[in-house]
Amino acid sequence: MSIQVFNFEGRALPAFSFRGRECWIAQDVARVLGYESKGWSNSWGRWVAADELLEGQDFATLRGQDLREFKASLGATTDSVVAKTTQLTVLFEPGLNVVCILTEKPLGKRLRRFVAEQVLPDLRRRSDAEQALRTELVELQLRLTAGSAETIWERDVVLEICRVYRKPWSGMGPWPAWLRQPLGAIYRIVLGDEVYYELKRRNPDPRDGSLNYQFLTEARHRLMVRDMGTVSALLRMSTTKEVFFDRLRFAFRRAPLQLGWG
Repeated sequence: MSIQVFNFEGRALPAFSFRGRECWIAQDVARVLGYESKGWSNSWGRWVAADELLEGQDFATLRGQDLREFKASLGATTDSVVAKTTQLTVLFEPGLNVVCILTEKPLGKRLRRFVAEQVLPDLRRRSDAEQALRTELVELQLRLTAGSAETIWERDVVLEICRVYRKPWSGMGPWPAWLRQPLGAIYRIVLGDEVYYELKRRNPDPRDGSLNYQFLTEARHRLMVRDMGTVSALLRMSTTKEVFFDRLRFAFRRAPLQLGWG
């Protein structure tokens, strides 16, 4: 998730790109418009009740895993307001426009123009630049054609996966078929979505158990082997698969931009 802070008439207005959509924390928007807590709650309640603001289209209320992912990307500390909240409402671009139109605050019209003329163009230029960088980094991590590669999965790591999934395996003989799902999920988180999807595009039907790692460059394969040490440590620290994957997503939340040369 990218974050950019804009200055609107002397007030800081952070803008976020979360899961590919520009958004703003609703309380930040209320603050720059000059709302007090009760006035904002009353106005927000009326707009939602009248279907002026539609959940999913105009706004989202983040809870559970969605909120944990947002907080992790934000780098929120335990002292921050965002870190302490158990749910967080964010406004998407259509919702921000609706709020600026519906509000009785005189700053609404000016905020809408500011977002249209300064914020969105800046966010989109930054997004285009970041996408170009991600594409370049993906190419640096992948071969154009498949090469040879050793497996990255050590027996001890696989046994730890079995433990957190609470599915026994002796460690002898072929791997159980159910392991494909957790191995693929781990591989995807460690590599990052951009690299993972490009691997799948280049070879949608990999050799059984390969997970396309034959397309990794030598440098990226060495990094994967090193990263598996982190995976192993997180597995040993975890008592359930849910705890493990929460820790794994946090540890590799910037994996798409991670090269680790040297």
